[in-house]
Amino acid sequence: GTREGGETCDDGNTTAGDGCDAVCAVESGYSCTTATPNVCDLCGNGTRGGTEACDDGDTTAGDGCNATCEVES
Repeated sequence: GTREGGETCDDGNTTAGDGCDAVCAVESGYSCTTATPNVCDLCGNGTRGGTEACDDGDTTAGDGCNATCEVES
């Protein structure tokens, strides 16, 4: 539940598929908060969470919110 050493996330469990895998690495497409434990969210699900700046419900580039949920200029 607390990020240590080389961990890029720690959500307090070793379950894969929830944004933070068993070796405490952020899973592809997810972003995680710095809260303790980390809360991770999937980019493209239409709900802004984690460290996402935006989430428009898709991962299409060129529509204002890119595939990693960052605002496009």
